[in-house]
Order: sequence, then C-alpha cells, then structure tokens
Amino acid sequence: MYSNSSLLLVAVIALGLLLAGGLLVLFLSARTKLRRQDRELAAARKELQERSVALAEAEREMDRLRMIPKAELLPMLKLAHEQRSPLAAIQNALDTLLQGYAADDPELHSEMLGMARDRARLMLERVNDFLRLGSVRHAEIERKVQPVQLLDVLRRLLSEKRVQARWRAVDLHVDVPDSLSPVRATTGDMEHLLSNLINNAIKYTGPGGRVTVSLREQDGSVVGFVEDTGIGISPEELPKIFDEFYRAESARQMQANGTGLGLAIVKRVVDLYGGQLDVESEPGKGSKFTFVFPKETSVKEEERTKTFLDLREEVIRKGICARCSACLSFCSAGRFNALGLGEDGFPCYADESKCLRCGICYLICPLTRDLGAEVRRRFGWRPPIGMVQTITSARATDDAILSVAPDGGVVTALLLYMLENYLIQGAVVSRETTAFGREPLIATSRQELISAAGPPPGRSFHTEEMQEVYDTYSPVISAVKELESKDLSHVGFVGTPCQVSTVRKMQCLGVAPAHAIGYTIGPFCMENLSFDAPGRNKLEDRLQVDLEVIDRLGFGEDLAVSLRDGTTIHVPFAEVDEFARPTCQVCTEFANDFADIAVGGLGSPDGYTTTLIRTEKGSRVYNGALHQGYIEERPCADPAELRSERTKMMAKVVAFAQRKRERGEAQLRVLGIEGGEG
Repeated sequence: MYSNSSLLLVAVIALGLLLAGGLLVLFLSARTKLRRQDRELAAARKELQERSVALAEAEREMDRLRMIPKAELLPMLKLAHEQRSPLAAIQNALDTLLQGYAADDPELHSEMLGMARDRARLMLERVNDFLRLGSVRHAEIERKVQPVQLLDVLRRLLSEKRVQARWRAVDLHVDVPDSLSPVRATTGDMEHLLSNLINNAIKYTGPGGRVTVSLREQDGSVVGFVEDTGIGISPEELPKIFDEFYRAESARQMQANGTGLGLAIVKRVVDLYGGQLDVESEPGKGSKFTFVFPKETSVKEEERTKTFLDLREEVIRKGICARCSACLSFCSAGRFNALGLGEDGFPCYADESKCLRCGICYLICPLTRDLGAEVRRRFGWRPPIGMVQTITSARATDDAILSVAPDGGVVTALLLYMLENYLIQGAVVSRETTAFGREPLIATSRQELISAAGPPPGRSFHTEEMQEVYDTYSPVISAVKELESKDLSHVGFVGTPCQVSTVRKMQCLGVAPAHAIGYTIGPFCMENLSFDAPGRNKLEDRLQVDLEVIDRLGFGEDLAVSLRDGTTIHVPFAEVDEFARPTCQVCTEFANDFADIAVGGLGSPDGYTTTLIRTEKGSRVYNGALHQGYIEERPCADPAELRSERTKMMAKVVAFAQRKRERGEAQLRVLGIEGGEG
C-alpha cells in the first residue's frame, strides 16, 4: 500500500501536470489570439495604406484640376451655362411630342421637331467652336504644318458660303488672283480662319448687302480681306471683339445665333502662325477684316525633334552640364546602352546607332528651355518667384531631428509626417558623406530620414577623405529611376531648383516613374560648390581655414562654414562665386519655384526654417504637420509684427532670387546663350 506521503506526492504531481496543461492551453490560446490579432492588424495596416494611397491619388487629381488656370476654366463654365437654354428648349419640345400634345396637329408637330433640330444645331456649333478654340489655343499640340494654298481652301468653302449668302439675300463677291504663294500652316486652321470670317460677315449683313472676300500677295506676304456692308462695330467695342464669348451689342440686338468664339478662333490662328490681324469698322456701314501671313519666313514651322546631339552641343560642350544623370537615367534607349559616361564624367554616346532619337534626354535636361513654358503653365507659375500662398518661419519639434538638422529641420519633420500618415512610402533625399560630399538616398523609415538630415555618425574629416574633385551637389535624380525596382508608387522628393524642374518636366511628358513623386520639397539654392585640388588650396586661403577642420556647410543668407570646434564663419556668396559649379553660375532660379513647399534659412533666425508654401498640396501637408505637432511656428504675439516679419522674409527671398537671375543671365550672355529656364 502506498503511504500517505506517496499519495500526496502523486496528487501534487498530478495537480502540477494539470496546472501546466492548463497554462499550456492558455498560452497556446493566447498565442493563437495574438497571431490572429497580428494578422488583423497587418490587414488593417495594409488596408489603411491602400486607402491612403488611393486618397493621395485622389488628392493628386484634385491638385491637377485646381492647377487648371482660371482663364481655361471660365470658358468651360461659360459654355456649360450657355448650353442650358438650348437643352431646355429641346427637352420642352420633346416633352410636348412625347406627351401627345401635337399628335393631332401636324403643324405643331413639325414646329416642335424643327425647334429641337435648330437648338441641337446651335449646341453642336458651340461645342465645335469650343473644340476649335482649344485646338488653336495650345501651340504645343502636335500639328502637321505644311505649305497650304489659301486659294484651294477658299474654293472648298465657297459652295457652302454661297448657299448661306443666297438664303440671307446677301451678294457674296470673291476677288482672288490665278495663283498665290502658299503659307506654312495646317489646312484645318486655315479653314477655321476663313470660315469664321465669312460666316460672321454674312450673318451680320442685312438683305441686299454685300460681302467681299479677297486674297493677294503684297510686300512678300499673303494678305486676305473679308469686307461687308453690315451692321458694323462701335469704336468702344472694337478692342473686345477677339475676347472669348464676347458679342457686340449690335450683334445681340440682331438676335442672331452665335457663340462669341468665332473671332477668338481667328485671332488665335493668326497669332499661332506669326501673322497679323486688323479690323476697321463703322456702325451702320460695315466692317473690314485684314489678315497677313508671311510667305516663307517668320512662320512657326514644325521643329525637328532635338536629340542628344543637340544636348551635347548646347549644354555639355558649353561646359554647363549639371551631371544630374537625368539624360542617362531616363533615356528611352537606356536598356540598349545608347548613352553612357565618358572618361571626363560627362554623358556621351556609348553607341549612337542605338539612339531612338526620341528627344526625351534633351527635353528633361534642366538647362534646356523647350518645355519651360509648358511647365510654367501647368504648375501655375507667376512672377516673380512662382506660385505663393504664404510664407512663415517654423522648426521641427522632435529633439532627434533638431540635434542633427540645420535651420530648424522642417524638411525632415514634414517628410516624417507624410511617412507616418501613409501619404508617402518613402522619400528621395540626399545625405552627407563629408562636409563637401553628398549622395542620393531613398529613405523609407524614420531612422533613414533622420540620419539623412545630419552628418554620418562618427564622421572624421581627414585629409585622406579628400579627393581630386570636391562637389557639394548630390545627383538625386539618379535615385528616381530606382523607385520602380523598389515597388514604390508614392514618394516625396527633395531637390534643388534644377532637380525639381527636371521632375516637373518628366511629369509633363509622362516619363515613368515621375508619376510616383507625389510631393516635392525644395531648398532655396544660390549655388553648390565644386573645385579641384588646386582650388582647395585657393579656397583655404580665402576662408583662412584648413578644410580638414570644417564640420559642415550651410547655405542661407551667406555661406556658413561650421568648424569642428563649434565656431562658424560667415562668408558672402560673392567671395566664393568662383568656386560655384558651372551649372549654378548659369542657373536663374533661387526659390525653387515649382516645388510644393520651398524652404531655406534665409530670413529666419538660427534654428528656424523659412517655409514658402506654394501649392494646395503643400498647404495640406504643412497644416497637417503643424496640427499634429511635427512642427511649430516661430511665436509672435502681435499680428502686425507677424505680417511685418513675413513681408521682410518675402522681400529677402525675392531679392536673392533677383540677384541669382541677374547673375545667371549675365553668364548666359557671356556663353552666347539667350534667355534662361527660370
């Protein structure tokens, strides 16, 4: 028999096993529950990220719509408004027919159908005119420009116009020579020109009146006249008749149908092909429209596509290539190795036979100007420094950022806000390698963003670090190409004015993966430094310091040289302009005109960032970061003082922008290059 102590031991062991089993069950149950919660959390996180990306895409589309200039939106709204009346008349006529009110009245039935037909014709006329206006308004729309014989265009139109004239009891007279030199244009645009002028003349001439159409050559030009004996235009209204949707009072009194777009189309066509348009008119006696086109010269011809050969001649061989890698990274023939880097470090043909001659390398280069007007139009540029909503002085609130970031750390704080709120998946930035060196980085975490804001940990700037060429510029454009391979579809981008300009050009052209860049932040930029070994010695003499003791460089109101002993030397830019990169010397943009938010130390006290909010998108990011406490604005209790401070900040930014523009334009003239991209 077992002793009591043995039974007790067995009971204890059994109880222990039961407890252990219970604990194991509880543990397994808890682990299963935690795993389920982890899966649910991961799924929720994924769903939140997907919704954030969808929201960001919706915001991008809203921004695109907001950036349509009001000058283009208003005609659309005007057209929509003017369509309501004929649409209502058509609906009323159809309702009358469908409800049977005209079933027993053939005359009313025909009248209702005729009314609907006439209103539909008017609507179609308005829509067609609006589409024609849109076509001729934008010179960048591809056109098949070729020699066009106006005699042939007029002959094709005459049969229709003679019918219109007879119906209105107007005498249509044509006076043209047997032959005429062609003009360079498109047949369609010339048809719009002649058709609108003749239509107007017939429409506003009473029965028994006369319309005369003449063509001739005169002083090396092709000249056309459309003259009528109609109602005429008052002197006060003559300056307005080429405005979109404008109709003279005398035309409205006639109650003649019209869109108010015909003469606007005529004016756009004449301007598009380098012509001249004049009008003479007297109320009650008629009008005379005269257009003049050059026969051969001074006409906007279809330009050939510029290629890398042009880029080499206009940029690389003039010594102003930025070495930004845009042409190499986004060449359409990149996979065929058409372009490469030469021994001198500049782009060159690796195999010219593989070049597709697409022209992308030329168009996206920050030093070319062909896309400048389109970028300014699309992104709402206004003088003197682009679109501006407000300017303020702010700083990050995170001590981890403030401990490493210069000038308040606003850029890093804004990127962190966007990353942690799922507005972006990462950001293309640059990070310091030495005081005189930077490299591109795609940062996808808080740690990477903060590390990019300051010098690398434990950096020691010794002589052996110094190379033969020193350059403070970072080619972040080259990192944009990696976005596709990293499966990043929505990112932020931080770059100099020329780099942001290249991104905007790529977005205009639809060059992938520029569509992935949802937000741009751009520092003010007077210049980056670049020099060789002899230049190092010269710079050391200028600064009166050994470059080995420099900790970092700051570009604000001047060049701030921070030394390792904690002291800072301030050097006016004029004293180091000779060490600026050749590209910077011809650049005309300081304030990063096309970024969503532009930033810099200019105008703010130490520890704060001057922040220039440009776009609606930039405003939402800034206000969101401010609301969530990522950043804080410099305190100012007096509203009048705050307005004064902001006015002073803006004045400084504009003054520096003007100085850089003047410097760049002067250097461009020295190189024999006209104008500038900024």
